[in-house]
This record gives sequence, C-alpha cells and structure tokens, in this order.
Amino acid sequence: MKTSLLLRIAAPILLLLLSTSANAGLISCGDSYRQASLNSAESCATYILGSTIKGSDLSGWVKEGELTGNGNNDLFSVSGWGNESDIGTWQIDGSFWDSYGAALITMHVGGGQKDAVDNFVWVVTPDSFSGTWTYDKLSGKGGGLSNIKLWGSGTPTVKVPEPSALLLMLIGLFFLGFTRRVAK
Repeated sequence: MKTSLLLRIAAPILLLLLSTSANAGLISCGDSYRQASLNSAESCATYILGSTIKGSDLSGWVKEGELTGNGNNDLFSVSGWGNESDIGTWQIDGSFWDSYGAALITMHVGGGQKDAVDNFVWVVTPDSFSGTWTYDKLSGKGGGLSNIKLWGSGTPTVKVPEPSALLLMLIGLFFLGFTRRVAK
C-alpha cells in the first residue's frame, strides 16, 4: 500500500523533471520565393549570393563538410534530397563536438531570381547531433537545392552532467533502495 502511494506521488515528479530538458525547435526563414527550416537550431539568417551573412563573412569558420546530394563525409550526412521541394534529415558525427564549440549549417540554392534569397545559414544548437530540414521553392526562377555545408568554430565546452540528469539518477537510486527495503 505504501509503495503504491509513493509511486503515485513520484511518477508526476519524475515526468516533470524529464520535461525540463528542452531543445531548440524548428527555425524557419526565407522570403516570398524560397523558405527553409532546420530543427536543433537557434537562429537563421538569409542572404543573396555576393552579399555577406548579417554583415560578416565566414572567416573564422572551418568548412567540415559539403554535400551536393544525399550522402555523407567524415563528419556530416544528409538524406531526403529531391528537386524543388525537399524534406530530409541531417546528422553531425559526435567527434565534431570534440573539436568545435559552435556549428553552422548552410544551404545554398540555385539562382535565377535576381532578388530572391539563395543562401540560408543556421546556428546549430551546441551538442546537437541530428535533426530535420526542409526547403521549399515557392515561386520564381531557379531555386533548386545546390549544396548543404557544415561549418565549425571555437573550442569545445567542458561537458558537465545536467543537474536534472543527476537528480533523476539519485531519485532512481533512492527508489531502488526503498523498494529493496520494503521487499524484506
């Protein structure tokens, strides 16, 4: 009886603790000609080829992967590549985060429309390993997906376990000990 009551009290607490760890959501950007989105990202910028990204260039960033279709290289892989409307997945190898503290994923689409966005840049949430992406050509000329690149910068951060993970482990050990004691 005591165990049943304890479990009814503990279950909502555990669910609440599990729900506190959150990831960045789907980030979309574009214009009336082209739209793209990426999840596990913190922000998105767009530009027209020949201009710069938010007033800067990619100096200081190291290109770690460039894909021109479905496939992978050492640190980056993409699937779902099609024609003018695409939806797919991306993956970053875990060793990438051993070398870098920040990541960008860029998407370049074909020109053909003078005033249309043809480059998208997402700041990837640190320590993200995979996610989904979409690309839609809404109107105008050109606009087929040309390439997707992974860029790295900075030094990796020291990984410290999340307090919620440690708390969950301690609660689990407590309940293990408690149920063992009740069973005797």
